[in-house]
Amino acid sequence: MRVIFVALGMEQLAIGQLGAILRREGHQVGLAFSRHLFDDRYFLCIPGLARLFDDDDVVGQVVRFRPDVVC
Repeated sequence: MRVIFVALGMEQLAIGQLGAILRREGHQVGLAFSRHLFDDRYFLCIPGLARLFDDDDVVGQVVRFRPDVVC
């Protein structure tokens, strides 16, 4: 099964844990996230990293991954 997580904002420990469990069980796991993960005025601001990511491509990442499940 192909599972993709969509994350916006701060890093979330639960996504990492669930992804590791799914990988261990043989599933393909992906992560689609916005540049706001590294450029959020309330939590975390690393402008150098934020510039490396395309902010408008979260939906595109999901479509290209062709998941069975979106979380």
